[in-house]
Amino acid sequence: MKRIILTGILALATGVFGLMAQQKGGQTAQQKGGQKGQPAAAPSGPQVSPEERQLLQAMIQGQGNPDVTIKNAEELLQKFPSSVYKETVLVLEADAYETMRNPMKAQITFESALQVNPKNIQANMGAGEVIIQQTGEKDLDREEKLTKAEAYLTAALESLKGPKPNPGMSDSDWADASKIVQAQVRNNFGLAALLRKKLDVAVTEFKAATDLDPAQITYTARYASALQGSGKNAEAIAVCDKLLADPQLNPAIKNFTQTVKNVATKASQAPAPAPTK
Repeated sequence: MKRIILTGILALATGVFGLMAQQKGGQTAQQKGGQKGQPAAAPSGPQVSPEERQLLQAMIQGQGNPDVTIKNAEELLQKFPSSVYKETVLVLEADAYETMRNPMKAQITFESALQVNPKNIQANMGAGEVIIQQTGEKDLDREEKLTKAEAYLTAALESLKGPKPNPGMSDSDWADASKIVQAQVRNNFGLAALLRKKLDVAVTEFKAATDLDPAQITYTARYASALQGSGKNAEAIAVCDKLLADPQLNPAIKNFTQTVKNVATKASQAPAPAPTK
């Protein structure tokens, strides 16, 4: 998932990574100041205690290990409940829960981040996604869940229209990141459409996701599957052939795509039903 890119954007926006560099830069400045007999420049941005800074560092550096991220996030939030970095800490913790395939805790934690900032792009997108992941076709409250998920996803799209979360980003980098968000949202809209058995809607949403982020081949494979399911077998086969032409295609995606193509091929070769009298 490309959410790690967006998490990085969010952390930069709230100054977490800057804080990490600030500590190192501040030490260097003090060393230089001592050598030259001049005081070091005061670091800019929110000031935090050494202990909070240490926990932030451990959490950021441990992002590859969700257990480490969660442990440090929980300790930081317990010791510093009013931290200026609370929003970022909660989103990073929620991402870690999602990595651990614990969608319930991920949803709760994303929603906690939204209590701090209802316009948080990452938290809205994450909350919507995990709700869809927990929804089944036969759930009695399916529509209630999907409506809630789509509200979160729509809020993420609306937040993209506001100012850049990190003013230091170039316009082109933010445009690229925005496309990633939009693609992920449209993909989730497609998954919601599948749960509702609205295949034409799913085709539209997966096609939009693929156009916005063609490098994410999962979207393309889902697009092919939705085409086949809606009876557009020739189009499905064409999309499958394009994917299967890649010799480096992920094995799981390759197997899925080949299955979709086989089904589409068989369906396209079946004789047309006789007209009813």
